[in-house]
Amino acid sequence: MLAVGILLLLLASVIHGWYGGNATSSHADKARGFYSFGSKVLGATILFLVCGLAATWCAAGFLAAVGGALLYFLALSPIVLYLLRSLGAVPREDKDWKERQRVQREYENITGDDPSPRSFPDTIRMRTVRVLEKSYFENKYRHPGKNERAYLFMCLKSRFIEKPEDFVWAIVGKCACLDDAIVEAIRLDSGDLAAATAQCAIETIPICSQCGRYRAFGKEGGLCYGCREYGNLKVCHTCHMYWAENNSTCPRCGGILAEVTQYN
Repeated sequence: MLAVGILLLLLASVIHGWYGGNATSSHADKARGFYSFGSKVLGATILFLVCGLAATWCAAGFLAAVGGALLYFLALSPIVLYLLRSLGAVPREDKDWKERQRVQREYENITGDDPSPRSFPDTIRMRTVRVLEKSYFENKYRHPGKNERAYLFMCLKSRFIEKPEDFVWAIVGKCACLDDAIVEAIRLDSGDLAAATAQCAIETIPICSQCGRYRAFGKEGGLCYGCREYGNLKVCHTCHMYWAENNSTCPRCGGILAEVTQYN
């Protein structure tokens, strides 16, 4: 019975080595059968391992089974995988595999989706984008006539309420537009890798079809938040009043009116 247990453990290690070698190789090097039978092979590995440990337990006792499990995971499985790679039975390890997996997980944390090439509505779902975009345009609506840095400060401060103003102004100094503010906010939340990934994704988003200045993060007709919410209003920067879009001058003071998305 002990010999049967040892043979089953050896068989499990060989199958496990084949599966592990293919799982950590590049897509081009993976065995064709891995895609069709990979899950079945892993199931067979688990079955042989459990049966082998059970046979060892019956033949030599519980401590022998525990020792067999430790020997399997710490020595037998890695050694067999090394031998299979040396003999060319499984592909060489893809050194960048772990890094790509980490990048993909980081991307999923940001976007809620995988990084396959798709159009924006199916790819980007960033909470930070929504929060900053909404805050940016609401502050432009509530406080017309200020410069771009002021609006960037307001939206970033609404995102990082606990941070001192000097800290937020330091971030604003790195930003030229709303896109930059979004990237810097993600950098603070999740690090440089997340910011780089988000920046690449944001650059694929089309510009608003109405104002031509901001990204059309929303799904509604390719419009930015400002055009979706305030597209039918014009602002007077003199008296800070809003009027319907068919007005060209402010009925109150005679000043020139412009859309919310046109002025800093």
